Amino acid sequence: MDRSESDYDQYSEKMPWWCLPYALSTLPKLAAVYHAHGIPHLVVIDKDGKVITEDGVESLKDDPVGKSFPWRVRIVDLLPDYYLMQEDEDEAMLPFSDLDDKYMLLYFASKADSRSQDFTPWLVKAYNILKNKRVDDFEVRTLYVTVN
Repeated sequence: MDRSESDYDQYSEKMPWWCLPYALSTLPKLAAVYHAHGIPHLVVIDKDGKVITEDGVESLKDDPVGKSFPWRVRIVDLLPDYYLMQEDEDEAMLPFSDLDDKYMLLYFASKADSRSQDFTPWLVKAYNILKNKRVDDFEVRTLYVTVN
């Protein structure tokens, strides 16, 4: 994202990897898609094109030898070990690790928030449809947020 082609040539010749051409017409779109509002900006993308992290600069600073590369944060590592599952009269403590291979929607909501109240019925409808279609790989978990 250099201002001149000579700056680009001088800077990129020090890099051991392939560089996109200077003044690439799609560069503004790439920068917007990957939120490259400041530089340096390092994005880690998996083989399927999914973003693993948009904060690769900080990840590399925290892990300079790449011990934890690709710096993927697994949702189960951010949640408690167990969750309470309640169906009808039955309750069970289940490990969150059981959800590791599922698509998960985390719903941050608050009863005090009118947008949450308006959106929840839409989510309930989508949940029921998706849960019937994707019996084995889909879950929704609500995280309640206190709104001041």
